[in-house]
Amino acid sequence: MNEVDSFDLNDVHLAAPHTRFLVQATQKKANIIAGQTQAIHHAISSVYHAQVTLTESYRNLSSVLQSTASGCAELSEPGEQYKQFNFQFVSIMDEVIELHQAMCTDFQSSVLDRLQGYVDFFSVYLLRGRTRLWFNFFSIPFQFRREYERTATMYYGYLNQAERLREIIPLLTMVGFVERYAQHMKTMAKLTSSEMAVTLLELIQSTLQRKLDDESIMSTRFTNRADELRFESLSKFCSDPWLLTPDMSGDLHPNIAPQPNRKLQSKCGRLLMRTRVNLVWRWVEVFCHTQAGNLMSQQYGEVRRSVLSV
Repeated sequence: MNEVDSFDLNDVHLAAPHTRFLVQATQKKANIIAGQTQAIHHAISSVYHAQVTLTESYRNLSSVLQSTASGCAELSEPGEQYKQFNFQFVSIMDEVIELHQAMCTDFQSSVLDRLQGYVDFFSVYLLRGRTRLWFNFFSIPFQFRREYERTATMYYGYLNQAERLREIIPLLTMVGFVERYAQHMKTMAKLTSSEMAVTLLELIQSTLQRKLDDESIMSTRFTNRADELRFESLSKFCSDPWLLTPDMSGDLHPNIAPQPNRKLQSKCGRLLMRTRVNLVWRWVEVFCHTQAGNLMSQQYGEVRRSVLSV
């Protein structure tokens, strides 16, 4: 680590102009490389924190899906088949969460912590040696020249090492990233391609398709019924058809109300009657007719008729 590549050992104590110029140029390059290393470390940290967030999101998804398998005061218990599917899926999610946690730990120790060591190298060794560089070697007392030469030599070595790390740090990042994710993807593929996962997926797909078909049928039936009601005659919904407009398609007539025929000897028809059953009021359709001056009523399913009091 301490060998000198770009600087000659004799240049340490010469304090020559070309040595100063070379040190300045190398320092600028080292500062640029330090900035690149800091940026790589920041980007890898973002990837690491994103993986941690993804792990927590998986855990939250598993918890939310697991809660749908239990009933509550407002919802009844779901079907046993759904409970079984939910339990198996949550079991797979637990394994996925463990894999992501292991990958995050491995990623931090093998990539992130290693980059942090290089960040510390640039911020500690190079900055600490910078204040000791521009002394005139021959102006230093004799008893301190050996320490100065040793310190300057180490600092020059760190500058040269910074130049070599220009490509080493990105390459280490690439290798660590690809190796960690390749291992993670291989383990995930092994988990998702297991016999249990494949069987569960096929069962869920078939059940889902059946429920989607039922939903499509019910939705079509509902839509058709709604369309039929748009063209239904208003006489079906009005207890007094004579209040309707002549074309039977508009709103109720606001002003004109023809007088009923009072000379009829008999009258029959269907009316809605409000009745009370088990303390609950409801409307039922009854058949009404006149007989011997009385208004008789008869509900569906009844044999006898009764006098309707008005």
